[in-house]
Amino acid sequence: MIRLRVPAAALAAAFAAVVLGGCPERVTWEAKPLDPRFTANAPGSGHKEVAHGDGTPSGSGGPEHQDVEHNPNAQPPGPFEGVEGPTVKVSGVITAPGDDPIDIDLRAPDPSAPGGNRHLGKLMLTAPGPFELLAPSGFGPLTLEAFQDPGRNGPDDADPYATAQVVVGAADLPPLALALEAGGRSKAAGQGNAGGSSADVFKGWEGEWLVLRGMITSPMEGAVAIDVRVPDPKSYTGDAYLGKIQLNGLGEYAVRMPRGYGAVVLEAFQDLKGDGPSPDDPYARAQVTLTDGAELVQDFGLTPGGRANVGGGGAASGSPTPAPPAGGGSLFKSLGEDPVTLAGELRLVGVQATVIDLDVFTQDPQAPGGRRYLGKLKLPPGKFSLQAPQDAGALLFEAFVDLDNDGPTTTDPFGACTPTPVRVSDDDVLNLQCVVAPRAPSTPN
Repeated sequence: MIRLRVPAAALAAAFAAVVLGGCPERVTWEAKPLDPRFTANAPGSGHKEVAHGDGTPSGSGGPEHQDVEHNPNAQPPGPFEGVEGPTVKVSGVITAPGDDPIDIDLRAPDPSAPGGNRHLGKLMLTAPGPFELLAPSGFGPLTLEAFQDPGRNGPDDADPYATAQVVVGAADLPPLALALEAGGRSKAAGQGNAGGSSADVFKGWEGEWLVLRGMITSPMEGAVAIDVRVPDPKSYTGDAYLGKIQLNGLGEYAVRMPRGYGAVVLEAFQDLKGDGPSPDDPYARAQVTLTDGAELVQDFGLTPGGRANVGGGGAASGSPTPAPPAGGGSLFKSLGEDPVTLAGELRLVGVQATVIDLDVFTQDPQAPGGRRYLGKLKLPPGKFSLQAPQDAGALLFEAFVDLDNDGPTTTDPFGACTPTPVRVSDDDVLNLQCVVAPRAPSTPN
């Protein structure tokens, strides 16, 4: 008889496996190193947490295991993490009434997102103090919202809060100073202009963007709109309406514009009465050239009744294209020593309106259609007058009612003023008559 001697420890292990319903592990009697997970926390081995699976069998028949480092200060991925290319630094210091942690939400204008802004991500600070992030060079408008949640009940109007709106260009931004204030969220509502968007104006643009920034001032408070137009020789006015950029108020503004697009006309105004464009609106106008540069600067000084002073906005820094001519109630850059007065009457027939667009052209054989656009006056119906230099030449006046605020179209009421052309010399012309009426329906060919 052959007797098999089995070590007692192995026999006990096999017995326990059978009693507990498991399968005995095959023993090879070969020495093998112990699984490192059993020694991970042994003295002198260094501490590593072991992440356990949910019990789902792995390919080896047992639960899946994965060793991971445990970092109690881990944060979610940053707003621009993984973005390639050059970056610039956005930094600053946050102060607050308490020592609670700080959340910084980052947003960017996006007309397709709820509220017109897209949430880019979040930075988290353990307490008030300095912060820093790297953003893609030339990213454009960026809003930072910093707040504390002392009650751990989610964002509300009582939370200490502050916001900053910046434009990320090609250089590091000056450090920001954000002072959180209880109730600051409601105070900040409706303020700031970094979120102004031109995406709807330039639909389909697939090229790069530049940042147009500047300061808007006015003697009156209120939201600001910027109408965007482009030169168009085929248009009655010499330019065509593209769309509108809405800003929340006065102060610094920043909007993205298509880089290398060329000349655009910008009309900034406040519609204080909510009745559409009117002669008494605070208004300024400028023509700029969107170059291949990363940034342009254009300030607007809005003045009530400024529509009668076309071109009051000035030229954009970095743009070689001059602004349209200006001069108190005139369309001409210089009136000379003894200007003449051109006066007449604007009348409406079969249409009601509070504002009439009066476009002025000069005869020019070299220009498309034989005439060159000088500018526009927006006037109420009734008597009007303007001044012109004695050498202004032959002028043509056309009036229309811009029903949809989209520039002149074939459906707008229209009228050419008489006499036409007006030949300017050293005598005043006081008999201009402009009758604006609905156009006759077009006859199909």
